[in-house]
Amino acid sequence: MPWVILGRVLRGEPGPDAVDAVNAVALDLNAEPPDEPDFITAPVVLPARVTILAAGRGAHPDANRPDRFPYIIAAGRFLLAHFAVEPFFGTSFGNDPQNTRLVLLRHFHTAQGQITAAAEEVPDRPVHVPGLRNIAGVGLVSTAEPTVIAELQVDHAGDHFAATLVRFQDGRWSRRDMECPLPAANQEWVPHGAVCVNSSVCWFDLSWGMLSCDLHNTEEELFLNYHPLPDGHILNEVAPPDIHNRRCITVTRNDTRLRYVEIAIPAAAGEGEPPTVTMWTRFIREDGWEWVMNYTMSFERIWDDDSYAATGLPRDVVPVLAAVSPANHHVVYFALEQNIFGVDVPMHRVEHIAAYDLVNMPGPPRPASSRYLIAWKLQEEVDEVLGNNALAVPGQLLSLIAEEEAQDQSDSEPSDGVIEDQVVPDMGGGQQQPAGIFYDFQVPNEMKVLFNQERVQDRATLDFHQGGEPMVWRT
Repeated sequence: MPWVILGRVLRGEPGPDAVDAVNAVALDLNAEPPDEPDFITAPVVLPARVTILAAGRGAHPDANRPDRFPYIIAAGRFLLAHFAVEPFFGTSFGNDPQNTRLVLLRHFHTAQGQITAAAEEVPDRPVHVPGLRNIAGVGLVSTAEPTVIAELQVDHAGDHFAATLVRFQDGRWSRRDMECPLPAANQEWVPHGAVCVNSSVCWFDLSWGMLSCDLHNTEEELFLNYHPLPDGHILNEVAPPDIHNRRCITVTRNDTRLRYVEIAIPAAAGEGEPPTVTMWTRFIREDGWEWVMNYTMSFERIWDDDSYAATGLPRDVVPVLAAVSPANHHVVYFALEQNIFGVDVPMHRVEHIAAYDLVNMPGPPRPASSRYLIAWKLQEEVDEVLGNNALAVPGQLLSLIAEEEAQDQSDSEPSDGVIEDQVVPDMGGGQQQPAGIFYDFQVPNEMKVLFNQERVQDRATLDFHQGGEPMVWRT
C-alpha cells in the first residue's frame, strides 16, 4: 500500500491554486466534498519527498484567530492534529482550554493528485478531566473501532510515579488513575511521542522506554506495561533536545511490529569507530518481553557504497534519522543538507533521494526528524485513485512499494541479521497491574508547552519574543 512522508507542521491555510484544483475535479469517496476543503495537500509525492498539508479557514476552531502552524500528532486511518489559537501555534499553547483544540482529519477525497479532508473538532474536556498537558503524550487508535484518543500524564511523586489516562471514546471524555510501573528513578518522564500497535498505544520517552496500554480492553483490564529500551541504551539523564535526530520508535507491517531505531556515535572523536544505525523489534516470549535486534550497520559501509557516492552528499557526516518505511523495515530514511534519502540498511544501498522543504515555524530551522515528519499509509480508496495518477505516484515507485511490501512480509533476513519471530506482540499484555480508580474532579496540572520541555514563565501574564512566541525557559 502506498505511503507518504507527511510534514507534521501544516501550512496555516492553502493557496488559491490548490483550492481551485480541488474544485475543478473531485472524486466522492465517503461523502460530498466541501466547496472549500478544510484540509488539502500539495500534490501527493511518495518518499523520499515530503507531502505537505494545508489547513483552510474552516479547519481552525477559531477562524478569527487561526493557528499559523497546526501540528499533526498521530497518523492512522485518520489524522489527529493540534490547533492552538494565535499568538500560540501547534506545538505550544496557553493555560486557557479554549486556546487549544484537537481536530481529526477524516472523509478523505482526491483531486488531481491531491488529497482533501474534512475537519472534525474533538469536544472540549469537561472540568473534571485534566486539560491537555503535552501533545507528545497523546496517542490515537484508529485502525479498528472504536476510535480512541488517549493522553497519558505521568508525574514524579517522590519515590514513585503516578499516571493518569485521559481518554476520548464514544463521544465522551473520561479520566482514570493508573498504577504506574515505571521504576524509581532520579529523572522525569518526558513524553516524546506515541504510536499505535494493534489496539494498544505506546507512549515513549526516548531516554529510557515506553508505557503501553490496550485501549480496547474492558475497564477492569486496563493497565500499563513498562518496556525499557534495549540493554545499554537507557540514558541516566534527561534526554537532550535533539534526541529525535538519533532515536525513533515507530511501527511497521500494518501496525503490528514495534521498532526502535538508533544512530550510535562513538563517545570520543578520533577513536576510529564509525557511527552505526541499529534496529530492534519488541516481542513477547513465554518468559516475558524482549528486544530482538534486526540489524546493525556501520555508516562507513553506507558511505563506501557506490549508491551513496552517486548522491553527491558528503561522507563522514552523520545524518538525521527521519523515518522508517512502514512497508519495509529494512528501508530507513535520513536527512542531510536539505535532502532525504532512503537506505536499504542491511544492503547498505541508497534506494532514492529527494530534496525537501518543511513549513518554517518561527525560530531556528527544525530538523527533518520524526518530531517534524510522520509516515502515513494512504487509505485504500485514496491510493487506488492516486495509483492511476502518473504525476502523483509514478509507476516505478508503485512497483518499488510492492517489492518492499513483499520483502517485509518475508521471514528471511540477511545472513548477518536476526530471523524475525512471527509472534504478533500484544502491547497491552503481560502481568496485569492493579485496576485504576475513577475520579470526578481534577485540579488542572501546571500548564506546559512545547512538548513538556519548556514552560511559560508566568501563567497570568505572558511575555513574548519577537514574532509572538511565548517566553519560555528550559527545564
